[in-house]
Amino acid sequence: MARKPDEAEAGFAIGTYDQRSVEDNALEKYGPKWGEKEDRDEAMRDGLVDAEGQITQKGWDVLSDDLDLLEVNSMAWMRKTFVNAREEGHDKHDDLVGTFWFDPRNTDQAWLIQLATNNERVDMVDTSYGDLGDTAFNGVSRFGGLILGGGITFFDVKPEDMEVVEQTLEHERRRSKQSQRAREGRRPPPRRTREAPRSPAPTPVKETLMPRRRPIRATRHRVADFSSAPGADRSTPERSTARPTSASPGERRRSSSRRATAGTRRRAPGRDAGTGTARRPVTAPS
Repeated sequence: MARKPDEAEAGFAIGTYDQRSVEDNALEKYGPKWGEKEDRDEAMRDGLVDAEGQITQKGWDVLSDDLDLLEVNSMAWMRKTFVNAREEGHDKHDDLVGTFWFDPRNTDQAWLIQLATNNERVDMVDTSYGDLGDTAFNGVSRFGGLILGGGITFFDVKPEDMEVVEQTLEHERRRSKQSQRAREGRRPPPRRTREAPRSPAPTPVKETLMPRRRPIRATRHRVADFSSAPGADRSTPERSTARPTSASPGERRRSSSRRATAGTRRRAPGRDAGTGTARRPVTAPS
C-alpha cells in the first residue's frame, strides 16, 4: 500500500490475557473463596466451571470463540480510528500483529500513538485508555466478558513521525488554553444577587445616671460673744445637750440671708444679738 506524504506507518500488536490470568480471574469470580455463590451456581449449571471455580473444557471452548471476537472487534476499531490497518498473523506471544497507517497531524490519532507507544496500551476494558472498550466486547459471551481482557500496543514508530506527533499535541494544548481564555473573557460578570434588607442594628442605650445628691450636713455657725457688752449677763449660760438638726436648703438660704442682713445693721448697746429685744439691766439683789 503506497504511503501518502501526510501519513505515517507503524506496527501494532493485539494482545489478550494469557491462560494464567484467565484462570486467576475465574477463581476470583467463581471460586468458593472469593466468588459469589449465585454466579458460581449459574456457571456450573451452564457447565463452564466446576465447584472449585476451575474452567471446564466447555468453558475453554466458549472462551476460544470469545478471543476470536476480541481480535475481530479490535481490527475493526483500528481501521475506523486510523487511516488503515492490515493484520499479518500471530507472533510467538500469540498476539495478532500487523501494520497500520496514521496521520500524525490528527490530534486524536496523535494522542493514541503517544499513549500506546510509551509503555502503555489502548485497553479493551478500561476506557480511560482510549475508547476501544466501547466496542471490543461486542458479541462476546457473559462468561468471557467477566474474565477476559487485553489491549493494543504500537511499535516501530519512526522518530520523525513521533516528533510530528509531539508538535501536534503541543499545538493542541496551546489552542485549548487560548480557547479557554477567550471563553473566560466573554463570560459575563457574575450577577449580583439582591440581598435581603438588613434590620438596623439596635441603638445602644446610654445609661443615664442621676447626679449624686450631696448629703446634707449640719453646719455650725460661730456665735458672737456679747458678754463684754455693757449690761450683758456674764454668767455662763447652760449648754444645750440637744444635737443640731439638719436644715433644709431653703431654710439654710433664709438663715444665711438673715445673718447677712443682721451683720450689716448696727446693734444698739444692751440688745441681744439673738432675739433683738432689749435686755433688762442687771440689778443687785436687795
